[in-house]
Amino acid sequence: IIAINKMDTTSPLSIIPFLGFSLMIFLGMGTLAGDIGTFIFIPFTIKITVGYQRFKLHSVPIAALVLTLWSFINTILPPQHSTIHVPIKGLGREFDNFHILHLSDIHVGPTTGKKFVDWMVDRSNSHSPDAVFITGDLVDSSVKNLKRAVFGLKHLRSKYGTYYVTGNHEYYTNDVDNWLHYLSDSLGIHTLHNQHHVISASTNSSQQICVAGIDDHIAKKIGYEGHSADPIGATEGCPNGAPIVMLAHQPNGAKMTLKRVPNVNLILSGHTHGGQFFPVHIPVWLVNPFFAGLYHPKEGTHVYVSRGLRFYGAPMRFLSYPQYTSVFLHPED
Repeated sequence: IIAINKMDTTSPLSIIPFLGFSLMIFLGMGTLAGDIGTFIFIPFTIKITVGYQRFKLHSVPIAALVLTLWSFINTILPPQHSTIHVPIKGLGREFDNFHILHLSDIHVGPTTGKKFVDWMVDRSNSHSPDAVFITGDLVDSSVKNLKRAVFGLKHLRSKYGTYYVTGNHEYYTNDVDNWLHYLSDSLGIHTLHNQHHVISASTNSSQQICVAGIDDHIAKKIGYEGHSADPIGATEGCPNGAPIVMLAHQPNGAKMTLKRVPNVNLILSGHTHGGQFFPVHIPVWLVNPFFAGLYHPKEGTHVYVSRGLRFYGAPMRFLSYPQYTSVFLHPED
């Protein structure tokens, strides 16, 4: 594990243990499904049961191998580009069609390296966004190990810049503060550590958007010194009447924001990976207030949860495909 964590580019050899893990997961799922089938056949004849057991013995490994390869292929194909349009109360006409490119859950580390980051930067720039928002889980190791892999983020181009908040995985690196400094000082990214940044229209400075961001929800739980999600602090000082767009990695952070900042207009999150692979969808859906896609929890407020660009751990995407999203803002009529 230590050797893998020191990598800053993807190596084909690093994929092998993760693929093995994926295969074991599907073998376990297939065996469980087969045992349930055996239980169903118990009231019937022994001949049927024996025939079914023979079928299970051959079919489960084949199905597991096919699903492993399918899930792996889904992780190496280009992520889907999604588009959503969101009406925003109080948005100035100068900001009509304001284009946010939402990136989340890139997970640079053992299986995602410089090559993917550079590809993602090129794709992002090709869309000519007004702003780029990165909602956490950018990295899975320290600045020392991964600074070369993420350096390409310096070349992200947009009219109003790139904005970033931490995810839970940044805290697992135990190097969050160094990451905030590196991204800000070396790569020119606006890091929102319970802070906000006001974007003013280039042709009318009185029309503004307040872009706020909070520390990840996990920081307080693990007692990470100097870090704790604070939606009120993040939005304190936002111009009166300016729409608020909040970046909060976890949907639970979005839920907290809805309670503490009732006038928030849009919350962008990630974290869930859309379940990443079935049947993990089920517990992920149960423990998160928002799972994937666009939600309208109350009048004047939207929440969007991205399925994320990559994966965590095993290179698997089964019934949940990676994505990045163009979010277009429009004045609410």
